Amino acid sequence: MVRERSHTPLPCLQEPYPGMASWMSLEMPLYRRDAQGVMATVDYGVHCGGHCGGGFRSTLRFERGAWRLIRIDPTSLS
Repeated sequence: MVRERSHTPLPCLQEPYPGMASWMSLEMPLYRRDAQGVMATVDYGVHCGGHCGGGFRSTLRFERGAWRLIRIDPTSLS
């Protein structure tokens, strides 16, 4: 989907979706088990070109049958 020599898929996405200025990304969760149970991290971001956007990583813990948000850390800002 990314054009050659391009660092963003935005030009490729603008062809089928004229006027699109931004998009979101969501990675698959990474799970791990520790002494306190199961945890997950999820990376996601909002992108709107080379000078706009941000990425984040949410850390969650599975407790009493539900996922609880532990923290949100920034991974990138532009």
